[in-house]
Amino acid sequence: MRYLDSVFLALSIGTIVLSVLIFIIQWRLYNEQQKDIETTKKIAKETGQITIKLSTDSSIKNRGKNLLSLNDKLHDKVKCKIVLPVKYDKKPLPSIEQGDYYAIQILTLALGLENFDIEEVDKCNPIYSKKLDGNLIYLCSPQTNPALNKEIPYGVLNTIDEKMNFPADIKCCDDYENKQLWFDQIMLPCWFYSDYDAREKGQDEPIKKIHIFDLNEEVIDGIQKVGKGSSVESDAERLYVDARKSDGKITVDEEVRDIGVLARLSKDDNKVIVIAGIHQYGTWIVAEFLNKVIRGESDNKGFNDAFDGGSDFVAIIHGNFYGAKLEVRNAEIYLGYIWVKKDGYWRRQNQSKNDKDLLHKEAMDI
Repeated sequence: MRYLDSVFLALSIGTIVLSVLIFIIQWRLYNEQQKDIETTKKIAKETGQITIKLSTDSSIKNRGKNLLSLNDKLHDKVKCKIVLPVKYDKKPLPSIEQGDYYAIQILTLALGLENFDIEEVDKCNPIYSKKLDGNLIYLCSPQTNPALNKEIPYGVLNTIDEKMNFPADIKCCDDYENKQLWFDQIMLPCWFYSDYDAREKGQDEPIKKIHIFDLNEEVIDGIQKVGKGSSVESDAERLYVDARKSDGKITVDEEVRDIGVLARLSKDDNKVIVIAGIHQYGTWIVAEFLNKVIRGESDNKGFNDAFDGGSDFVAIIHGNFYGAKLEVRNAEIYLGYIWVKKDGYWRRQNQSKNDKDLLHKEAMDI
């Protein structure tokens, strides 16, 4: 009997212990479930915020349509090509400039990944023979992008060595005749050129610049006349000179000012967009300015009117790039250089008082 009592007592104690263990396990499971619920709630909340943000990005998509000045019907049907210079450099995958990557990110946000294709262009081959049709977005300057150079050739200023052969075959000299010939070919108020006269002693590479044509309001026989004009260059040029001297081994941990061009041009029934810097910093800066425009954060009313109005425009963009963090510190229109095509001719965009205040600030910063 005592034996049975002992067995019964042991079983009772075991049952109690097992019950306690089950309770502890269930309590832990309950706590974990509560934590999972809280985590799920948090994720749901964050996802909801993301969803809200994405829903508000519909305005970004609409402004993306404004970039190509396409209506909703055309935008849903017509793809565009991003014409991108690459370098294979003995690798199975091409090397692409980081500034171009950033520009593609902005375009993906604005246009949607499904609305464009990538057209690779070998930057090491100066001759590009393929015919490109449709809406085109060119990245990088014509000195780096042979496809853009075929479309709109860069100029060359070289009065020291006239025997040199240039892919562009355009002489951008200081005399009026050559300036007028170059303008008549490209028909843009400003464009990129290579200045061999300005290169440092012992350097083979020219200094890359942007020439600004002195456009006259006078139009003779359907031809817009130009004067001597002026030019701007990039502060990043010295970094490239130093890099060539040190075989490319140079670290940049400072802000560097670069400059570029953002343009929308009509060709037949399509649009040609140019996002190009003198150097890759400039391409990044121009892309960041476009990012501001797409997000509705540009304060320049003159440019916004041109952008939203659907007209052809050309704008010179400048800013500072901080290499240590790979970010643009500012991106603005350079001293109010915005042109809009009216009645087939380029006219400098009138500046509002707000724009003039911004121009004064930019001039002081420079």
